[in-house]
Amino acid sequence: MNAENCAETEARSQLDKEFNLILRRIINESFKDLSENFGSVIYYVLEQKYNIKEEEIPEHIAEFSRCLQMIFSKEAKMYIEKLITIKLYTKIRIKQEHHQTEEKDFAERVEYAKHKYAQKKKI
Repeated sequence: MNAENCAETEARSQLDKEFNLILRRIINESFKDLSENFGSVIYYVLEQKYNIKEEEIPEHIAEFSRCLQMIFSKEAKMYIEKLITIKLYTKIRIKQEHHQTEEKDFAERVEYAKHKYAQKKKI
């Protein structure tokens, strides 16, 4: 691997870390908007049932979504995911187009946000 490829790989790794931190903060913020201890229940179930720690959520979005579905109704899960999506898109300044957010599942919306974040950073 040449120096240019190493630098690009390192930049992408750093970008992933930045995005994951933003996503984790947005998830925590969203949970606190719903209730002070809301996240504690979800993190507990996520770790016990799926063996996923809070800091690992960005790498396991589909499982996170399934956990929400298991704990709550489909409608509540969709509300929570929409709240997180809106806050995430706002934080990284992504224009929210109704058809883009409604047609995609939560994992696809997060991946879309990650892609847009990378584009904004010119990586």
